[in-house]
Amino acid sequence: MNKFNVDSAKFLSILIIICIIFILVIAHAYNYLPKNEDMSRIEDLNFNNNYVETEHKNSVKKNDVNADEYNKNQTNKEIKSKNKAAFETIDEEKLIANNGLVSEDETNIESLIKKARNLKNENALDAVSQYQNIIKLTDDNNIKATCYEEIALILAQNKRYGSALGAIQRGYNLAPNTTREFLLARLYYKTGNEDKAMERINNILKRDFFVE
Repeated sequence: MNKFNVDSAKFLSILIIICIIFILVIAHAYNYLPKNEDMSRIEDLNFNNNYVETEHKNSVKKNDVNADEYNKNQTNKEIKSKNKAAFETIDEEKLIANNGLVSEDETNIESLIKKARNLKNENALDAVSQYQNIIKLTDDNNIKATCYEEIALILAQNKRYGSALGAIQRGYNLAPNTTREFLLARLYYKTGNEDKAMERINNILKRDFFVE
């Protein structure tokens, strides 16, 4: 009986020692756990890192878009500069004179008009020449008037308002309509003839609806 009590006391002592060691280990480990303030800092740090990463990605995308837009603008500026330089070397009267060279293998009016439209934004001077070719090839006054109107628009975009006025006047005389008369008014105004500009505007305002 005494032996049993001694063994029980030893077992209980060992168990108590193990519990104490376990408690000390847990307490020691708890000291290494991050406090609430540290956790908050960690969360803030993670948030900031994510924010910086997101901003960097957005910045890269924005820079790519800006680069594309910049290249596009530079291309447009180069085209405008090229057109301006070309027009500055041509006499005003030659711009609207019907002296374009007619190509023998390009007698299809539709293909010529399509070619002229494609050239309009790339090489304005060649587009003018192409419209002049069409005028020489056709007997249709409506097509001629349209070509003169297109020539006038190209010249006006390149600030050759005097030549543009001459071109649209020819087009209007061949086939008058409201659009051409309105362009006439604008070019009269651009060339300093405000009285004629107002006269054309009044004609348009007085015109009946659906009548050309």
